[in-house]
Amino acid sequence: TAALVASYQTPPTELMVQVDGRWHGPREAVSGLGPLFVVPSDNPYSQVQSAEENEVRRHQLRQSLRRRGLDFVESLTRDPQGRWPDEAGVALRASSRDEARALACAWDQFAYYEVTSSGVTVRDAESDVVLV
Repeated sequence: TAALVASYQTPPTELMVQVDGRWHGPREAVSGLGPLFVVPSDNPYSQVQSAEENEVRRHQLRQSLRRRGLDFVESLTRDPQGRWPDEAGVALRASSRDEARALACAWDQFAYYEVTSSGVTVRDAESDVVLV
């Protein structure tokens, strides 16, 4: 929906990536890490889950990525206006857009973020169409 697309815009969504134990904005993060694909694990299909349910999903996603040998760092998306809960996720390094898209679909996400030195692009997980 138009409301969902609007909610992914940066801003109002603030995207942060953890590098060496500190949170950075996307452009600063990619300057040191290279291009990233951010996939949230929380709130499948934009249905708010409990903190406990989201914590289980976070753990399962990270375990899955480790088993597959994928390189990632932590990510966080937040709504500065407080209308939507913070969402933890992963920022995949040295991955392809196809891989990120498949991961977003597997974890029941409507969208994922492509982060480059040029900026942040939000892509629809199902169609890969640019939303923002």
